[in-house]
Amino acid sequence: MATEIPENLKADLPPTLWGKVLGITPVAMTVIATVLAGLASSEMNRAQYDRALAAQLQSKASDQWNLFQAKKLRSAMQTDTADLLEAGRGAARAAIPPAAAPHFKTRSSLSDMAPDTRDAIAALSDGHPEAEVESKVAKVTDEQLQAAMALAQERTLQFDAEIKPIPVLADPIGRRRFTASRYDVESRLNQDVADVYEMLVRKSNQSAERHHARSQLFFYGMLIAQMSVVISTFALAAKKRNVLWSLAAAAGAAALTFSIYVYLCI
Repeated sequence: MATEIPENLKADLPPTLWGKVLGITPVAMTVIATVLAGLASSEMNRAQYDRALAAQLQSKASDQWNLFQAKKLRSAMQTDTADLLEAGRGAARAAIPPAAAPHFKTRSSLSDMAPDTRDAIAALSDGHPEAEVESKVAKVTDEQLQAAMALAQERTLQFDAEIKPIPVLADPIGRRRFTASRYDVESRLNQDVADVYEMLVRKSNQSAERHHARSQLFFYGMLIAQMSVVISTFALAAKKRNVLWSLAAAAGAAALTFSIYVYLCI
């Protein structure tokens, strides 16, 4: 059976459009409070997802940094061994084959990335203040980061395809020089991939912070809407119902306006 407002309560509401608005305030504010609670929960879930994604991306970045370090060490070991062999022979410094030399030129993909991406990576690599790095990362779009990652990985695969057909050198010194140069290039390629992963980690963390802030603000809006419900409910038993209903409607309008602002601008 539908609930009706008693006639003596209806008499306290002005017989106008505003009076009808005041009459439906409790129901409307209950709906708005429920919607805001759902938005607050949704934003918190997205914040937690972004945090988890950032952790996964950081693990991938760490893998690339480990490869970078390992290949740098192997390059140094191969170079040191070649130097010792040359010193023992009294021979001149061996060089890698001319056919292989073009493949060992600098292959960093950083120069081919978007300017915003390049600036953010440079700021992070050079140890700029955290606030400056975060500001530069915020300017990089998700599309730019995905393009940078595709470029860095493509360069890695391209180098592997180019270097594979080159035959193994018979001379032990030349072979070690060749291997050291290969490790140097591969380490730079791993560094490029790691740098992009670091950007993705920071971008994901920034997104998590944004969703967390939105969740809190939506929660505050829900509290305001619930306050409106409570006030309008008390108005049913109060003598000056028009004043309380007006206060409830004002609180509800404030909650709705605040929530729209958060949804569109935060």
